[in-house]
Amino acid sequence: MRLLLISVISCFLSLSGWSQVTTFPVEGLRENTPRLHILRGADVWIRSDKKIESGVIVLRDGLIEKVGRPDLKVPENARIWDLSGKTIYAGFIEPASSLAFKQV
Repeated sequence: MRLLLISVISCFLSLSGWSQVTTFPVEGLRENTPRLHILRGADVWIRSDKKIESGVIVLRDGLIEKVGRPDLKVPENARIWDLSGKTIYAGFIEPASSLAFKQV
């Protein structure tokens, strides 16, 4: 009888720890991370000789979906990032890279 009582109490105590609510912030990726982002207001260089002033970039699932002028129609459920006064380039070459250079 005593062994049964100890077993029941230990089961109860172990289960009560699982039901506690934590208030710690979620670290890392979350399931509700926005999948659609709008970068708006930055000067966007799409080539070395072509710039869109106050351009709009639509990012869906981490990939560029559209690039256009400020009047570009964008989805309503997107997270909008105001980048006014910033500049966005199509890509960079790392200035400290040693690729394709002869070592001296």
